[in-house]
Amino acid sequence: MITDDFIHKLILRDSSDVLVFVSGLGLNIRNQREVFIRKYALKNSMSYIAFDCTQNAYKQEASPAILFDKMKQTAKRTLQENFSNKSFYFVGSCFGANLSMYLANQFSEQTKLALISSPLIQYGKEPVCRGLCTQLEKKIKFLSRRNIDAEIISKLVLLKSFFQEVESLLTPSINTYTGPIIILHPENDKSVNFDNSLHMCEMLNRQNVELVQVPNETHSFRNDFQLKNVLSYLHRQRQKTYS
Repeated sequence: MITDDFIHKLILRDSSDVLVFVSGLGLNIRNQREVFIRKYALKNSMSYIAFDCTQNAYKQEASPAILFDKMKQTAKRTLQENFSNKSFYFVGSCFGANLSMYLANQFSEQTKLALISSPLIQYGKEPVCRGLCTQLEKKIKFLSRRNIDAEIISKLVLLKSFFQEVESLLTPSINTYTGPIIILHPENDKSVNFDNSLHMCEMLNRQNVELVQVPNETHSFRNDFQLKNVLSYLHRQRQKTYS
């Protein structure tokens, strides 16, 4: 029921550390700079796995609730089978941040860091998917007026429907993971409300939970300089682990 390419990339290295990247639900994983993150893992001699959530949001033969559960269980099983007793560093944005936190809690003893941005986890009072659905609706109308490829518009309609149907399931995981969490939130993010990240930080109420508002950046993190800054948090945490 999950697409074959859900496990987008798997690289095994002779290393105790594994960088786990979980994509959001954009049109494709390439636009989410997966290659940039993979290069960091290889440069730093880490094993690497990337889970691609993008295509599963457009499947019509199963309910979003079933697909979401299948993604969680497939990711959990894959980590169990390939990385027994390894240390995990999770990186995930938006929907991928939700799945990253689920996995961090499932592997709480092995997880060294959860580095997430604009987490699509319901902590604030405003429905967490409201901004995303509003932005998608605007984009659908904009593209429709310009007779853009009907397949792209169809995907966006399915994506909006997925968010609407899965919203009630985007609740926090049971917090068995008590290690460091870094929450990044772009200053110009119109898709996920900053208050949601703020409430997450307040509700977790731990000294090792850090909230960083990223200046001059949008939801998608297109800027190479800012991406390097994002990965610097990961680098810093690895240094702490081995110091």
